Amino acid sequence: MLNIANMQLGKLPHYPRAKDMHLRAYLDRAKAKVDLQAAPAAINWYEMSTPAGTLPEWDGDVLGNDHAGDCALAAPAHVEMLESKLSGSPVAITTDQVLAEYASLAGYNPSDGTGDNGAYLRDVMDRWRTVGLFGERIDAYLWVNPHDPIEMAWALWHSGGLIGGFSLPLCARDQVDSQGNPDWYIPADGWPQNDGPGAWGGHAIAIHGGGNSWGLPTHWTDEWFRVCCDELIMPISKRWQLRNGRTPNGLAYADVLADARARGAVVA
Repeated sequence: MLNIANMQLGKLPHYPRAKDMHLRAYLDRAKAKVDLQAAPAAINWYEMSTPAGTLPEWDGDVLGNDHAGDCALAAPAHVEMLESKLSGSPVAITTDQVLAEYASLAGYNPSDGTGDNGAYLRDVMDRWRTVGLFGERIDAYLWVNPHDPIEMAWALWHSGGLIGGFSLPLCARDQVDSQGNPDWYIPADGWPQNDGPGAWGGHAIAIHGGGNSWGLPTHWTDEWFRVCCDELIMPISKRWQLRNGRTPNGLAYADVLADARARGAVVA
């Protein structure tokens, strides 16, 4: 059993930019509410059938995040692997691949561990849409408001997985369920002084309904999420949309892609 207190973090602080692409700029909320009527009350992509009629197998690989601060690369890897299973073309991404991307993006040296300084999620997402990660490239990405349940649910329902950035409190190291999996909540008496969000550090997690952190099923209360999530990102891929048989209802998809091109994305 992994001890999450010994795991590494590695997400560097979020910084906004004036030209950021936000989901709210493209989403028709009235249509989104109608569209979500077809979604489960609690969306969880690990409970959705693959084309073979089976549930996707859990991806329990820590992907190097037990000894390196590569969570900002591990989270997209977990999302890519889950989406590939759901679309019927499973791929396996290895620890070596994740560490190689971390090295290329942020200067980490897998041989001696130097340069292990973490990474900005924005830099990771920009690389994913321009150069690609692990042989896959997204068309664009949108920032999602973690305090807006409609945005969050719609983004999750139409992406197959989100990338979440969190400022973790120190007590998160000890909040686990009976299986040792992260189970995060705000203590009844609040966080002790100097133990609140960010006291442990920044962490990136693949979100499928719950989360995949260090290869462990990760849960949190809604209140904890609202306070500790400081970045929430929806990767957009026409390949995922088409494979999953979904269309971007309520989303000005052509406008998203046009904006992405203007920002340097290579969109097919």
